[in-house]
Amino acid sequence: MLVRMALVDVVVPRAQASVAVRRLHMAGAVHLVPFHLPAGDEAGIFGACPSTAAPSAEPWRRRFDWLSEMVASLGVSEAPPGLVAELWELDDAALEARIAPLEAVNATTRGLANDREALAADRARLAWFGQLVGTLVGTDDAPPIPPGYASVAIVVDQRNGYVIDLVEDELRELATGRCAVVRMPVRNGRAAGILVFPGRLAGDVHAMLGGRRLDELAVPAELESVPLAGAAKRVEHALARLDERIKQVGAELAALRESHGALAAAARIVVRDRLAEAAAFPEAGASEHLVIFSGWVPADRVAGLRAALGPVTAVTVRRPTAEELERAPVALENPRPIRPFEPLASFVGLPRYGTLDPTTLLAFTFPLFLGFMVGDAGYGLLLLALLFAARRRWPASPIVSALWPVVAIAAASTIFFGVLFGEWFGDVGRAFGAAPIWLDRRESVGQLLPLAVGVGVAQVGLGLILGAVNGRRLGNRREVVSRLAELASLAGILGVLGAATGLLPPAVGPLAGLLLAVSLLVLVAALRFIAPIEMLGIVGNVLSYARLMAIGLASATLAAVANSFGAMTGNLVLGVVVASALHGLNFTLGFFDATVQGLRLHYVEFFSKFVEPGRVRYAPFASALSRDRREPLAGH
Repeated sequence: MLVRMALVDVVVPRAQASVAVRRLHMAGAVHLVPFHLPAGDEAGIFGACPSTAAPSAEPWRRRFDWLSEMVASLGVSEAPPGLVAELWELDDAALEARIAPLEAVNATTRGLANDREALAADRARLAWFGQLVGTLVGTDDAPPIPPGYASVAIVVDQRNGYVIDLVEDELRELATGRCAVVRMPVRNGRAAGILVFPGRLAGDVHAMLGGRRLDELAVPAELESVPLAGAAKRVEHALARLDERIKQVGAELAALRESHGALAAAARIVVRDRLAEAAAFPEAGASEHLVIFSGWVPADRVAGLRAALGPVTAVTVRRPTAEELERAPVALENPRPIRPFEPLASFVGLPRYGTLDPTTLLAFTFPLFLGFMVGDAGYGLLLLALLFAARRRWPASPIVSALWPVVAIAAASTIFFGVLFGEWFGDVGRAFGAAPIWLDRRESVGQLLPLAVGVGVAQVGLGLILGAVNGRRLGNRREVVSRLAELASLAGILGVLGAATGLLPPAVGPLAGLLLAVSLLVLVAALRFIAPIEMLGIVGNVLSYARLMAIGLASATLAAVANSFGAMTGNLVLGVVVASALHGLNFTLGFFDATVQGLRLHYVEFFSKFVEPGRVRYAPFASALSRDRREPLAGH
């Protein structure tokens, strides 16, 4: 369900504004919005909050930037909660004094981080040159690089070997003959060459090489004047020295992380909160003596908010205007078994404040749809096994934690329908006496298709009823009339079809036809020229539920085919391998397709009838402490 919200104004003397914001931040309950003058108030009493009443954000922004740089350089992943709480309780002056020494440490950290980055780049460059040297053949005759000369190694694909000839011609023209080009074959279908030329022409040579299909690598300075035949040992020694230096820098950073990392990470969190507090002031209103912060808070938390802010601060609840209600933030609050389905229910969009929350309906019908479509007890047990393995392998993963209740319920639904259909990895269970309790899907299309369409009638009809309810809640009379007319047209169509096919008494036909005609007239009056399109859309929505039967039938058939192919091999081991591979494919496709199509039936056919999209998710002005405490206000 959607949490009932209250629009509040938090009024505080200007001298106490910073203290009040800190308490407001600690409370973690108010979704702040820009303050607007109430209609009818005298202009000039309240205006934008002046800078004299607000702390400057710039110092905190600067501290946050270098603390973030320091934390990243040290590789600190978490801050001790106790240290965060200790720093948070300090006033601004004490906090600044506590973290000021870290700025000098950050300068050292930055230098070490830059050194590590430069050393890593040097190592990569040298290692690449070493690989090049190691792959060259016949390098014993390669000349050393004379003083004043530079060299570049180039590597091209073997099929582009002619590029080296072109480069040599251009280089000889550029250097007026004072150059050398040593060609060498390279393994893996590549060709290489070493260009030697006067150092003063280095810029011209690099410009000449630019844009060609080749890899260009300058010879490292420490290897100049060294024959390539002896370069491999030099590269090895140079890499060892670089590795040692990189290890040394890493040790120095580790020591700094051990001594200062926790404080830097905790200070960064607290400074981020101070920066958020400074950013709250520009959206406040102010008079000569007062500062007012506006925001939305869950209605049942107003009393706790007043207690948390203290007697100096006044919290007044005011009636929102229609425009403010339209922009009200949305918070969902459902029982624990329903809560995991909230992300699915709001995936396309949050429901608008003041309307119905579709989460409970989705939590009930989505697992039923998925289980009905897959409908194999063996697949359901396998899904449960994979789920438990994932929870054991990644116990702290937020994705696994969020998904496991939904997956577990879907697996239970799959097992339930699998037992009803008598399907355990297709028809394997039949060999052990697992006969269908309800029906055999592959032999019961005539029963499953009307059932699937009937589910569509029920869910689409419910959606139209809920759409009328939402229309009434929002005061949208046209929406109420159109949804009820669509519901009546659906009933009229069903009545006409039922009478025509003999499922209903013939006398129902004329009455249903009259209901259909009247509902169509009402729809035309409410929706005008799109009324027929809407009516056809409703029929299409209902028929779309036939996929519940079709996907289930396809899954059951493929499972039976997997077993048949396994039996055709004539070998037990090979048959199990073949059948398992096909069952794995069917398992993956079955659950994927059933999930996508099950959600589509909700988002397109069902939710579109009543879910009014919202605008903003409830995001309270909450500090690191209030987030850690989870329950910052009494009585919530």
